[in-house]
Amino acid sequence: MNKGDYINYARKIDSFFKQKKCLYFDKSECSEVIIKSHTIQKKRSLQLIAENGHVLGFSKNYNADEYSSPIVLSPIGINDASTFYGFCKTHDNKLFHPIDDFEFEPTDEQVYLLTYRTFIKELYSKMADVDSYSTMNEFLGKIDNLPTPFRDNVESHYMGAEWGKQDNYHFASIMFNHIKENDFTGIKYVMLEIDTIPEVMISGLVTPEFDYEKNRIQNLSRDPYQKNFALNVFSDGSKGIVLFSWLENLGVEAFIESLFQQNDYFNKIIEIGFTFLNNIYFNETWYNNLSVIKKSRIVKMMHNLIHYDFDTGEYTGIRKNNLHYVDWKIKNVKTNIENFTWL
Repeated sequence: MNKGDYINYARKIDSFFKQKKCLYFDKSECSEVIIKSHTIQKKRSLQLIAENGHVLGFSKNYNADEYSSPIVLSPIGINDASTFYGFCKTHDNKLFHPIDDFEFEPTDEQVYLLTYRTFIKELYSKMADVDSYSTMNEFLGKIDNLPTPFRDNVESHYMGAEWGKQDNYHFASIMFNHIKENDFTGIKYVMLEIDTIPEVMISGLVTPEFDYEKNRIQNLSRDPYQKNFALNVFSDGSKGIVLFSWLENLGVEAFIESLFQQNDYFNKIIEIGFTFLNNIYFNETWYNNLSVIKKSRIVKMMHNLIHYDFDTGEYTGIRKNNLHYVDWKIKNVKTNIENFTWL
């Protein structure tokens, strides 16, 4: 495959992730204008860590000469970082006014809406993954001597996307019905207020298979629904926030409790973000000051779509190591979990 063909296929696949649609379940009030919705707010979060109007992130690599480098670290303008075309202007403004225009306390409503937006962004991405599958297959068919593990990696990714799409639609529809009724119960959260604006900002759904003691949380190929939690690391303009939130009775508490039992859980949170999520943006100076080992680790985490060793079968999504990325300290903890003792 020549470079021109590669670029054409890359752009075709990328176009699925820029389709404009409002994923609000009630279409009766939709406006015709589909907007770029920020999942990490621009002015109160991204702007605080931007340099020259840009943050660092990983984006599609249109200049790759080989299939082995589908994404590349690059500066991304804060008008584009963390955005997706998943809501019309009417519903984006109406829905998220309580979290976009007010200090994050948090109230149950704020946590519920932020979690809902995280679910919708994940649903949008999974829909795009599934829709782009045939184009990706056509693309891979034109590559000579494609390694079997690489193809298996891609196949597993798309299979997981189909399951994830169904699960996210199921849970997002449940949440939508609760939002319509102004019922913001049924959500659990732990919010850590930290002593600085986070250099790394994250928004996404994490679907853990094992905890840090290698206890199984779920079997993604057998369980009827995925157990996941929303991880949001951001600022409301005045403070740094690390927020874990999940729908009640999903059974992810064991993983989060296991995480908090680690001495360096903030550094583990950074690795969770780079391992499981792609909606992650960071300050350029922070990244440049990291060691070569830490930078290599971040790039490797971002490129690994499947978290198993093909030779040994070992789960590699969660690792215990001593890599130190940030120096965050807790100022305050807020939660609606009764008798909270995890920290």
